[in-house]
Amino acid sequence: MNILDSLETTQTSICCGSMRPTIRTGDKVQSIPVLNSTPLRVGDIVIYKKPQNTSERVRHRIIANITEGYILKGDNNVRADNFNGTYVLERKYITDKIIGIRFK
Repeated sequence: MNILDSLETTQTSICCGSMRPTIRTGDKVQSIPVLNSTPLRVGDIVIYKKPQNTSERVRHRIIANITEGYILKGDNNVRADNFNGTYVLERKYITDKIIGIRFK
C-alpha cells in the first residue's frame, strides 16, 4: 500500500507559471490539508488563501519562517508575495501542503 493512499489528499491542476520550473502550467499537484500539527518548513510548497481575497488560492514555496508567520514566493517570481504591504502570511491562511507533482 502506498502511503499516499492512507492520507486524505486533493489533486488540482496548475493554471499559471509562477512556480516554473518546479511546477508547470498543466501539471497536477497532490496535497494534504494543513492542520495545527502539520509541520511547515522552508522549502515546502503550500496552497494558501490570499488574505485580501480568500476565494483565491495560490501555490507557492515557503522561503522563510518567522515568529509572525511565513514568507512565500513563486519559484519563477523575482520578489516574495506581498499581502497589502506586508510580506508575512499568517499560518491560518495556509490550507494545504503539496506532497507530490504529476507532470503533464
